[in-house]
Amino acid sequence: STSGNMEITSSILVQNNVFHNFDIIIKNNSTLTFTGGAIMSMGAGNKIIIEPGSKLVIDNATVTSGCGSYWAGIEVWGDKTKSQYPSTNQGVVQVINGGTIRNAETAIKAIGINANGSFDWNKTGGIVQLDGAKLINNNFGVWIGAYHSYFGNTEKANASYIKNSHFEFNNNMLVGHTGFTHIGLFSIGRLNILGNDF
Repeated sequence: STSGNMEITSSILVQNNVFHNFDIIIKNNSTLTFTGGAIMSMGAGNKIIIEPGSKLVIDNATVTSGCGSYWAGIEVWGDKTKSQYPSTNQGVVQVINGGTIRNAETAIKAIGINANGSFDWNKTGGIVQLDGAKLINNNFGVWIGAYHSYFGNTEKANASYIKNSHFEFNNNMLVGHTGFTHIGLFSIGRLNILGNDF
C-alpha cells in the first residue's frame, strides 16, 4: 500500500472495530489477537503478514474489506528449512470460535509473496489452524503448499489443520470474482481436513 505499513512488535489484543488501509506485519515473536466480536476492515489490496515466530489469532472476530474492493488476505511466512515442531519456528495463524475472513483475494496463504507478486518458495511451512472458522466470499480460501516436515527420516504430519469450518460463496461476492476455490494444497505431507462444510 502507498501509506506504508504497521509493524506489530509486541503482543496486542484488539477488541474494537478498526479500519486499516495499510499492510500489517507481525514480527519479533509477537501475537496479534482479534477477539470480542471486533470487525477489522482492511483497505483494498492490503494484507497481514505473519513472520516466523509470530502469530495471528482471529477468535470470534472478523477481518474483511473496508472499501468495497478486495483486500489481499493473510500471508503466513515460514522457513522451509525448519520443522513445524516447535511451532515457534514458523508463522502461525489461528482462526477459531466463529472467526471470520471475508472478501479477500486469498484469505490465507502459507507462503511469502515477493514484491513482484511471485511466490517466495523459501518462506513455506507457515502453520494454518482453522477450527470453527468461517471463510466467506474470498476468491480463494486457504492455500498451503510446498513444505514437508521430517523428524529424522520420517515425514511428520503438517501442523496445519482445517476442521469444523464453513466455506461459502454467495450472492454478496464483490465485483471482480466469482470464487475460485476454497482450499488449495500443493506438495505437502499429511494434513487433517475434517468436519467442514462447503
